[in-house]
Amino acid sequence: MTDPVQPQRLACGAPVAPLVDQIADGRAQTLTAHQQTCRACQAALADLDGQWAPVRRARSEPIAVPRDMVTAVMRRVRDLSPAWSTPVAHRRRGTTQVTRAVVETVVGRAAGAVTGVVLVAGRAARPAPGPRPPDQMPGVEVDVWLVTDEDIPIPDVARRVRARVTRDLSALTGLAVDRFGVSVDAVSASPAGPTAQPV
Repeated sequence: MTDPVQPQRLACGAPVAPLVDQIADGRAQTLTAHQQTCRACQAALADLDGQWAPVRRARSEPIAVPRDMVTAVMRRVRDLSPAWSTPVAHRRRGTTQVTRAVVETVVGRAAGAVTGVVLVAGRAARPAPGPRPPDQMPGVEVDVWLVTDEDIPIPDVARRVRARVTRDLSALTGLAVDRFGVSVDAVSASPAGPTAQPV
């Protein structure tokens, strides 16, 4: 069995770790009663404060996020999903099929047209195969991730997104929605344009 690691200490016996926390929390000038008279602690605090200066500078610098970063990331995530197509109509002369990309385009545009949606990313998946009534449309499972307007109640936005996407999928592709997940990942100020851009 190995001996436990002993905390690093100064010549005065004070542990170093609390001094690091003190500097990281911005309390370099708030000295304890011991530190006010201890040269070892004062020297260590001054040294740690100098070492921490680059961290403070980096923390104060604004981080410029590229405007299209979210769109690029979500497109990449969507591209990792497997491609598929699902039949939407069977006729004597052939079968009409709709691909995942078409379904997700409809989902993204429909959700992005809802008031209160600033940014949207959508994914569609085929539900597990199983018996369906003959008169029931083929179904898909839909998930959307939204950034919404901070001034509009999230439940209202989610309800309108579900209604709009379900309606447009049925009208444009003949597909039903078997499951619809909505995740609001952030809120933001109102978009500059009338509708959000799907990704």
